[in-house]
This record gives sequence, structure tokens and C-alpha cells, in this order.
Amino acid sequence: MSFKSVGVVLFLILSTIVSYFFGGYDDLRPILFVGGLVLTSIICVWTAFKIKFRDQIVLTVIILGLAFVDEYSHTSARIFTYYDGGTPSLLTVFGWGLFIQSMVSIARVLERRLVTWDDGGWYRMFPVTVSILLLWVSLWYTGYLPVFSLGLVIIYLVFCAVGLWYSLRNSLAWNFSIMIVAVGFGALMEFIGVLEGMWAFRFSEAIPFFMALTWVFRLWMILALSSIFGVMVDKQP
Repeated sequence: MSFKSVGVVLFLILSTIVSYFFGGYDDLRPILFVGGLVLTSIICVWTAFKIKFRDQIVLTVIILGLAFVDEYSHTSARIFTYYDGGTPSLLTVFGWGLFIQSMVSIARVLERRLVTWDDGGWYRMFPVTVSILLLWVSLWYTGYLPVFSLGLVIIYLVFCAVGLWYSLRNSLAWNFSIMIVAVGFGALMEFIGVLEGMWAFRFSEAIPFFMALTWVFRLWMILALSSIFGVMVDKQP
């Protein structure tokens, strides 16, 4: 057991709670969001006992770093705006730390229940290839691509390239698990935030489809960067 790793997760939980009240989100009484925060916190604390302290630190730094860059790029381009007006909102930056790690834990559970294929071929790239195609078609169809800043376009191109690289290094079952969990939970979280008035998208829709897909690439990016630093998140117990 790693009690130090649990301490890192508790720091993320405390930081998220402080950001929640500091940003005035409690005025909205977002019951669904708070329920989701409690659930993801429980999952992260439970899994933290099994993660080495060094791995937990590296993973947390990578998540928070990418969260700040990603959220800043989207909010500064006015792709979405937060209730507290943050660019980015600290609530979501620290919230990433819990949300990402809980999705990885759920994906590991799902992977064990998927049929095992012979993963030695190029078809391991199928999930990321489909995701890339749907992402750019969705960006164009919903009208968001023309309002993307150059920096945001570059970020998405890097996401796609890293997603392809990461998918070639992992099994088809794991790639599918990441895709399913990230799209499902990412879409649910985004919808809840809009429903409870915590954030709003540029064209005032409940959730643009590309945002659900964006979570897949965010997750692949974090897993890829973690593996470069020797943290094999998908191989954790």
C-alpha cells in the first residue's frame, strides 16, 4: 500500500473543493456534479493505494500540466466559458486529476472483460483512426473548426499524432477500452456541467460531439506522456 500516493489524491480532492467554493459554483447547487465528484474521489483514493508514490506524482504533474494548457487554449478561444469566468477555471484543472485517473481505473476493469484478440497487427489503430475521422468531421460539421485558434488546431493535431503512436504500442482491447470509457464518461460529464450551468459552449448546445471525442485524445496523450517517463498506467494492478 502507498499512503503517500493517497496523500497526493487527497491534495487533488481538497484543491478541487477549494476551487469549487472559490469560483462560486456552490451558488448553482450542482447536485449531479457534486455526486460525480464524490464518486470519482472514492475511485481515485481506492486505486491510489496500489500506485507507487513516484508514479502518482509523475501522473499528477502530467495531468495538471496538460489540463492547464488544454483548458487555457479552449477558453481563450471562447470554445466554452466557465461560470467563474476563469481562463482556465481552477475547478476543472484540478478536477482533471480526479476525472482522468478514475477513467483509467474503469478502463482497466473494462479491458479485462473484453474479448482478447491477436493484437499484433495494424488493426490496433482502428479505435484511434475512427476517433480521428469522427473528430475532424464533427469539428467541421458543428462549425467549431473555423473559430479554432492556430494554437488549438496544433494541439488537436498533436493529439491525433500521439494517439496513433500510443495505439500502436498497446493492445486493441486496451485502445477500445479507453475509447469507450472516455467518450461515455466525457460526454456525461460535459452534459452535466452544461445542464447545471457550470459552463457553456460557444454555440449554446448541450454538448458538441467533438468534445466527447476530445476526452479520448486527452486520455491517450496523458497515457503516452506517462509511459515516456516510465509510468505504465495501463499496467498498474
